[in-house]
Amino acid sequence: MKKTIKFNRIGLKRRFIQYIVILLISIFVLFLASKLIEKRKLSKIRLYNRQITDLKDEKQRKIDLIEKEYDDKIEALLNKIDEINE
Repeated sequence: MKKTIKFNRIGLKRRFIQYIVILLISIFVLFLASKLIEKRKLSKIRLYNRQITDLKDEKQRKIDLIEKEYDDKIEALLNKIDEINE
């Protein structure tokens, strides 16, 4: 009778330890998953920020081209006006 009680206590201790280990492993897995999700969010944010800066740069280049084109046209018109006045 005492052996069975002893075996039951050992079995209960083993099960308890197994449940604790499983709980710790699942908490660790959830922690790793949350870190992975956070990394993905940050990488997407970086990607979007890079795309935004690329679009801003492209827009600024187009604006600069248009300004240069109009400056050239204005300069040509001023030269023609000077030629006419002379």
